[in-house]
Amino acid sequence: MLMGVYYIVIESSYQWLIVMFIGILLSILGGDIGTHRYLAHRSFKTGPIRDSILKILSVKNCLGSPMTWAIIHRYHHINSDTSGDPHFPDGIKSWLTLWNPSSPWWDIKISPRPKDC
Repeated sequence: MLMGVYYIVIESSYQWLIVMFIGILLSILGGDIGTHRYLAHRSFKTGPIRDSILKILSVKNCLGSPMTWAIIHRYHHINSDTSGDPHFPDGIKSWLTLWNPSSPWWDIKISPRPKDC
């Protein structure tokens, strides 16, 4: 890991730092703004072009389908800190969530249309 940091800071060219910075910004746009604020919480409305762009950018974060992520996140808010919470710290599930946030999602049994938060 230290060799990677050394290479990024000392050995690489500034072009790669710019590419890395743009990649981080696109991840933030897709993950936080796209899936979390737009799809899960419906914090704002947008047109069809921006809708498609936000959904495409959200796939970059490798968290699965944007709509599935939004449904599970809404379900999380409905059942926060209970045993029905998909992120409830219960045994091995908490370790799986810690190391890979998307890992326990495939075995979650939820209704297809949870209530809006």
